[in-house]
Amino acid sequence: MEGRIATGIIPVAGLGTRLAPMTRALPKGFFPLVCPDGSVRPVTDWIVREAISAGCEQICLVVSPGQDAMLREYFAGEADLAGRIHYVTDVEPFGFGYAVWAARHVAGDGPVMVFLGDHVHLCPCGCGSPAAQVAEAFAANGPAAMVGVQIVRGETVERVGVCRGEPLEGFVYRCTRIVEKPTLSAAREFLVTPGLPKGKYLAHAGIYVFTAEIFDCLEPLVASRPEGAEVGLTEAQQELLARHRQDYLLLRIEGMTYDMGTPAGYLATQAALVLAAQMGK
Repeated sequence: MEGRIATGIIPVAGLGTRLAPMTRALPKGFFPLVCPDGSVRPVTDWIVREAISAGCEQICLVVSPGQDAMLREYFAGEADLAGRIHYVTDVEPFGFGYAVWAARHVAGDGPVMVFLGDHVHLCPCGCGSPAAQVAEAFAANGPAAMVGVQIVRGETVERVGVCRGEPLEGFVYRCTRIVEKPTLSAAREFLVTPGLPKGKYLAHAGIYVFTAEIFDCLEPLVASRPEGAEVGLTEAQQELLARHRQDYLLLRIEGMTYDMGTPAGYLATQAALVLAAQMGK
């Protein structure tokens, strides 16, 4: 099927230093969430299920040394997931881009959907999961990239990847610029998207769909990585954008994104799930 996304990539190899000291004993991906159906599941389980809801046929978990045994034991007990999960193990925490590159052999030549391993997405409006929204937009447009974005306030741009978009149809934009954690002054000068309210910007929401060309863009970054340095995904995105000015697209998702990778974000994520459960009763 045209636009089919065979593989979802979820890097969970980060050290989780912002959630210390608990992450000395429990990987961030295993922090528990009380889900709207009353079950208690680790964050990684939630993201895996969102990837499958978007049509991903297999899931590649990119893990750091020592994490895979716990993940394998957990997912072995989930009959609907066990046979769909692959592991890329012994990956050092050299950055988000490095972790995505490490999954290239599992992904093969087809499009991939990439998730941030500490972002939880909720859509209470009944319009499908945010990942499914991005997958559907990718299938409908056939671009080199379809990246889920959300509207953020100016005071948050220094903590996120920000895009400038050219409005197309509906919630779809053609991306014209990407900057990782810009200053507010830079965002005001270079990253204003027409049609958004003053002081609002489009920021990455933690869901990306790329053709396999993203691995070609990552390869030289990994090869030239200085010792001790990280490889970001943003640099590879910028290269892919330079190659595909007309078909590097953004989708403004319907729903909310929660970064549970900080103490305040983890609390907000759980509060949102409790509210979702109450609304579903």
